[in-house]
Amino acid sequence: MANDGTTLPTVLITGSSGFLGQAIARGLIDRYRIIGLDVAMPKHPPANMETIEIDLTSDEGVSRAVEAARERSGGRIASVIHLAAYYDTTGKDNPKYDAVTVQGTRRLLNALTAIKTEQFVFSSTLLVHAPSPGKGTKINEDSPLDPAWAYPQSKAETEALISRERGEIKTVILRFAGVYDEDCRAAFVAQQIARIFERLPTAYLFAGDITAGQPYLHKDDLVDAVVRTVDRRAELPVETVLLIGEEDTPSYEEMQKRIGRLIHGEDWRTLALPKELTKLGAWLQTEVLDQDTDIKPWMIENSDDHYEIDISRAEALLGWAPRHSLLDTLPEMIRRLKQDPTDWYAANKLNPPVVAASDPEIEQAERRLKGPLERSKKDVEAATKRHRFRTLWAPMTNAALGLWLVTSPMTVGLFDPVAAAIPPALGHAIAEPEFRNAGLGVSEIVSGLLVTVFALLGMLQRWRWVQWITASLGLWVMLAPLLFWTTSPAAYAVDTLVGMLIVAFAVMIPPTPGISRRALAADDDRPLGWTYSPSSFTQRIPIVALAFVGLFVSRYLAAYQMGHIDGLWDPFFGPGGAPVRNGSEAVVTSWVSQGFPIADAGLGAFAYCLDILAGAIGDRRRWRTMPWM
Repeated sequence: MANDGTTLPTVLITGSSGFLGQAIARGLIDRYRIIGLDVAMPKHPPANMETIEIDLTSDEGVSRAVEAARERSGGRIASVIHLAAYYDTTGKDNPKYDAVTVQGTRRLLNALTAIKTEQFVFSSTLLVHAPSPGKGTKINEDSPLDPAWAYPQSKAETEALISRERGEIKTVILRFAGVYDEDCRAAFVAQQIARIFERLPTAYLFAGDITAGQPYLHKDDLVDAVVRTVDRRAELPVETVLLIGEEDTPSYEEMQKRIGRLIHGEDWRTLALPKELTKLGAWLQTEVLDQDTDIKPWMIENSDDHYEIDISRAEALLGWAPRHSLLDTLPEMIRRLKQDPTDWYAANKLNPPVVAASDPEIEQAERRLKGPLERSKKDVEAATKRHRFRTLWAPMTNAALGLWLVTSPMTVGLFDPVAAAIPPALGHAIAEPEFRNAGLGVSEIVSGLLVTVFALLGMLQRWRWVQWITASLGLWVMLAPLLFWTTSPAAYAVDTLVGMLIVAFAVMIPPTPGISRRALAADDDRPLGWTYSPSSFTQRIPIVALAFVGLFVSRYLAAYQMGHIDGLWDPFFGPGGAPVRNGSEAVVTSWVSQGFPIADAGLGAFAYCLDILAGAIGDRRRWRTMPWM
């Protein structure tokens, strides 16, 4: 029957944007009108599912959302599947457990009692129970409750609240085992697999009884149980509690051996450590060293807990039994891990860069590079030609900058007579000021003429390589004022700026000569084994920004070293006996600085200019297109 949303019973799902919410919605969508309730709209909702935003921590937010659902459903709700809850793995109590899980459920129940609601299904956990009293002994729904940490405690409190405040609504408590699918998605299993995959030292250790274990539940079996619960809502008792999980409980040791064989082809050996020693180590990591670790002290405390469950009540009331097994699903989990480790880690909320250089990732990338790439050589040539024509203004601008250099010695007075003091950082004999300035002036005229000629030659296809000559001339223009010890701050400033622009317009804005056409043919912007591009601008911008700071500071120090300014500002350090005013002046005029043939702060400024240019050249693929960078 097609779901036209007009005559079908309505089911509300809280937490509908999550992994389980989406799966349950897809399982019900053909027979029910599904309205999701979540704090945020889903990115890819199932077809025909509506979503209403809800804030479970607000009385007004819950009332408004339930009223909107009532209007859309025609005033009658067949079932409410309540998945939304707070969860973390710290093991510590958090106010959100009460605000979201407990009080959020109270607010939702209170709002639902005002409309016709047939059934309220609460997603709980089997961890509300005390562990099995012994191996081979199963617990059932009537077994004692003894939640050991904050998450199951919040579920147990919510179960009691539902029993008190349900009113006339039928309620079903589904105590689920840990949920998994073929991508794993079970946090503790994923961490166990990852430790063995990476061969971490902790993969060989366990605190507690390695023969203990917990049951799990495949996502599809969970969906089947929920669908059956909704379908049989009229037949179920007014208050129903069901354990939902697999009756087979693999031990930690059995899981270790199976995972070790599947990943590395070996039976994994596991050493049991004393609990107190392991708790101390975990506490030092988390509390003292502030390290992020997936093994928390509370997990060690409960590591001996063993659960085996009796699902006969679910079989009797729902006709449900699991069709999957965790041990049978492990091979597919491991196959997917090996096929794409970074995606598997991301799906399981682990750290993908940890396995970015693993053999499967490298092999996957190498296979891809052996095949046809995204663009052919002809496509690359055409794109390069278009880029070149769109940026012909850059070499023309360089030609204009060259002419600017030809005229600049006259405009800044490099050939005029000048009397200047000896530069403070000078440690060797040099020519008189007018000869130094004149030498720089000649250099600028010659450099300007050469830049103009080579910039224009570089516009020709067969002469593109001369763009590097133009860029080299730009570097010379930046360095020349230091070599000539010019007395003109204007000439120094102009040459620094014009030199950087010449390099940018020569090899950074037009197509950079010398790049392999095959390197340009691929769209992949990540190196082999990486999960991000080291050449992205987000990676480079901080370096370029710091280089600009270094440039400004170094230019200021160099201006004093070359005699362009009379002193440096330094409010912190004294001269320490040197015949200057402060520590900064003492450093940049010391015997070390005077031992350089040029102002060493100016050399630093030149290096920062190179950092800026090197940081800005190329796009996010430059690790491949410009490996020499």
